[in-house]
Amino acid sequence: MQKLTEKQQQRAALHKEKLQKMESQELVKLAIEGDKEANETFWNRADKNGTAHRTIEVMTGACTSNLSVREKNPLSLTAYERRFKEMQNELGYKTASPLERLLIERIVWCWYHLQNAEAYYLKQMSGSSLAVAGYAQQGLDRAQKRYIHAVQSLAVVRRLQIPAVQVNIGEKQVNVIQGAGRSVPEISAKDGE
Repeated sequence: MQKLTEKQQQRAALHKEKLQKMESQELVKLAIEGDKEANETFWNRADKNGTAHRTIEVMTGACTSNLSVREKNPLSLTAYERRFKEMQNELGYKTASPLERLLIERIVWCWYHLQNAEAYYLKQMSGSSLAVAGYAQQGLDRAQKRYIHAVQSLAVVRRLQIPAVQVNIGEKQVNVIQGAGRSVPEISAKDGE
C-alpha cells in the first residue's frame, strides 16, 4: 500500500471536510460516481440520523431499482452488503449451527437472486416480446421456488434441533430427547436410587 505524501494527506483531509458539509443528495451523486469517501460519509450520516435502514430498504427493493444500475453503483452495492448483514442477523446467523449458517447464507443469496429476477421481469414487461417476457416469468418463478425452499429448509433444520422434554413430576423423572439424530440418555430419579 502506498504511503500518501503530506500534500496528498492535506488534500484528502480537505475533501473529507468538504464532504461533511455537503447535502445528502450531493453525496449520493458523488458516491454513485465512485467516490469512496462520499459513500462512507453518506452511510455514516444515515447511521447517525437513523435513516440507514429505510434507505437500505428503498435501495434494495426490486420495484425501485434498475438491474444494470444496481450492479455498477457503489452506493447500491453498500446498501446490499448492509441488507445481507441485516438479513443474516435477523435469521440468527451469529448463534446458528454450521448447517443453519449455510442455509441462512443460501436464503440471503436466493433473496438477492429473486430481487434480480423481479427487476429483470419488470424490465422485460415493458416493451419486450411475449416470448421474452414469458422466459423472464419462468426465471422469476424458479427463483421464487428456490427462495421458498431455502426458507423451508432452515425451518425444518431448526425444528429438528429443538429438544423434546418430558417431565414426570410424580415419579421425579426427566427425559430429554434431541432431534437431528442425536440422543441424550434418559435421566431418572429411579436409576440413581
